[in-house]
Amino acid sequence: MRYVGSLLGFGSINFVLGVDFEDPENASADPIEAAVRAMHENVAGQIRNESQVWRRATDALVADSDKDISMVGVYLQDALSASMETLGPGGSEVDLERDRELITQAAQVYRREADETRSGFAIRTVPVIEKLQKKVQADMQKSMSVHPRIKHVRMDQHAQARDLSTDALDLEFENAYQVGAYDRDGHPGNWMVDDLHQILYRTDVSQFRVVAPDVVAAQRDALRVLIKPILLASDRQKLVSLTGKIFDCGTVPEATVALHFRRLLQAYGTPYANPIKNLYFYRRKLTEALQKATGNAALALKFQSETVSYIQTIARNRIHEESAGRWRLYRGLGRSVGDGPIQSALQFAGHGIKACAKAIAGQAE
Repeated sequence: MRYVGSLLGFGSINFVLGVDFEDPENASADPIEAAVRAMHENVAGQIRNESQVWRRATDALVADSDKDISMVGVYLQDALSASMETLGPGGSEVDLERDRELITQAAQVYRREADETRSGFAIRTVPVIEKLQKKVQADMQKSMSVHPRIKHVRMDQHAQARDLSTDALDLEFENAYQVGAYDRDGHPGNWMVDDLHQILYRTDVSQFRVVAPDVVAAQRDALRVLIKPILLASDRQKLVSLTGKIFDCGTVPEATVALHFRRLLQAYGTPYANPIKNLYFYRRKLTEALQKATGNAALALKFQSETVSYIQTIARNRIHEESAGRWRLYRGLGRSVGDGPIQSALQFAGHGIKACAKAIAGQAE
């Protein structure tokens, strides 16, 4: 180690330091500029305490008499549960050795050449400097990782922010809905723009997962229907057939949930342009219908864990809309489920017409 520089990043779980290292393979070479990621001490206790605080807060929201506030609480509970998959004991966000394994896997799908992107930037993941990582003592391998120090700018502050965000969106949705290998935390803060080398880097892939083909197909088919402004009978039938893939029916027979789902789809279609809102709308309506049918006021329908994961990837990537624009976001969703540009444009326009009609009728979405 030749020089310890500034603090490059600081979070509740870890911090990142700029460090210059002597090249272990060539002492006369220029120093290696690295970014050392290290976990805080006693991070498990801090995560546990923060989780308890969030759990109490979301429980209070869920119990609110206002149905909209209650559903926000349900959404936040889902997000918290998803986060604890990687933040809990043995999770990849608290085990940097496991995190490095995921970086290797993610590098295979988070990759584009410059001539394959709208921005002209190649896409890569931030690698590990293996020859320096090997020098980290054994008992610190789970709490320290060594990466290249990349001089970068924020995506949303770049002159090509719109095209860069579009490239990120298209790749994130393709990986999720076509490849079935993705990290659900693809918000703009997890992308770095290296102007010097014309590379767009995807960082922090500790939530990377590989999904079974039948699950990918089910989520793709569900999204294809949920983004449509008008549902045909075949669309409704497709969603009903996916009842057990979307929802965790618990002790209620799947056929019973499917029957109520069919009736609700017939009555409401897709009330929102946002597919996430549509999913939570039907979760609430189904819960109400099942409570009434069973006489069990405590019954609460849940999503399958993979449904929650796919919801999270849409939600976090929607932040790119601020730079890419709503049309490109919507087109990216359409492309990920196999819709062509004309079909995507018609669906996008259809939602616009529905929104105008609601505004004229004095109904806010």
